[in-house]
Amino acid sequence: MLLYALCAGGVIYWAKSEIRKFKLALPLFSLGLFVTFMMIFFDLITDSKDVAYWLISDKNVAYIVHRGISIIEESCKIFAEGIFIITLHRCLEISKKQKHLFRQVVREKVH
Repeated sequence: MLLYALCAGGVIYWAKSEIRKFKLALPLFSLGLFVTFMMIFFDLITDSKDVAYWLISDKNVAYIVHRGISIIEESCKIFAEGIFIITLHRCLEISKKQKHLFRQVVREKVH
């Protein structure tokens, strides 16, 4: 997951001029990134049950904590995907609006 996030960061850096066109969607995009990094953090913690068992001596409690953090990690994954879908929809709306405005300007110049 961390490798995917690093690749995504590279793509974002490479396409930053294109991203600037969609400033209104940037807060949603930032929220999606934040939730994604939360998911990566929880994924690192739950990657191995050893972390929970190392921190908590009672095996039953360690199992419950591990399962709880795993559920939070999966929830973050679902929420991040949803946020990115909403962000893409917002970018589509912005793009359609810009296209409509461009057509109006072209029509005015022609007439």
